[in-house]
Amino acid sequence: MPTYKLIYFALRGRAEVARLMFHQAGIEFEDERISGDAWHKYKPETPFGQLPTLSIDGQVIGQSQAINTYVAEITGLNGETPMEKARVVMVVESVSEIFQKLAAVHYEKDEAKKAELYKATFEKAIPEYFCRMEKILSDGGGSKYFAGSKVTRADITFFTLFDTLRQAKIGEGREWFEKGATPCPKLEQLVFDVEKEPNIRAWLEKRPESSF
Repeated sequence: MPTYKLIYFALRGRAEVARLMFHQAGIEFEDERISGDAWHKYKPETPFGQLPTLSIDGQVIGQSQAINTYVAEITGLNGETPMEKARVVMVVESVSEIFQKLAAVHYEKDEAKKAELYKATFEKAIPEYFCRMEKILSDGGGSKYFAGSKVTRADITFFTLFDTLRQAKIGEGREWFEKGATPCPKLEQLVFDVEKEPNIRAWLEKRPESSF
C-alpha cells in the first residue's frame, strides 16, 4: 500500500477536497500543515513553489487539481463511465470558476471596484451558477448525485464550496446557505447527503477550526 503525505497550510483551502476524498474512501494519509520557517524551507522543493503538494511514496506532485484528480482515481471517486467522468470535470471546473470570482473580490484593493465585484458575484454570478447546477442534478438520470449513483469528487467539490460560503456567512443573500432557505432544493439536499456520509461526518467533527 503506498504512503501518502498531503502538505498544505493550516487551512482548508485548496487541500480540503483531497482530504475529504481520502477520508470518504477510508485511505490513510499524513495531513501535514506547515507555516513560517517550515514553509520557506520546503518551498524550493515543491514543483511550482506553492502548496498543496501530494507525496506518493516520496514522489511529489503539485497543483491542486492534479492532486484531486489523482486522489479521485485511487479512491474510486472520479466516476465510472466516460460520461460520469465528464460530468465530474464539468462540475469541478464550474466550482473553480466560482472560487476565482470569490478570490477576485477578496484581493481587490480598490474599494469601489471591490463593492461592484461583490455585488456582481453574490447577487448574480453565484445564483446563476447554482441554478445551472440544480439543472445538472435534475438532468442526471434520476440520481441525487452529480455523476452516477454514489458520491464522487464532483459532489465533494461542490460541498466544499457550499460549506465555505455557509460557514463564512458572506455575501448578500447569505440565506442561500442556510438549511431550508435555498431556492435550489436538489443542491441543498446534495450538500446534506454528502455531509451525512459516515466517514465525511467523522472528519467534519474532528477537523481543525478554520474559516477557510
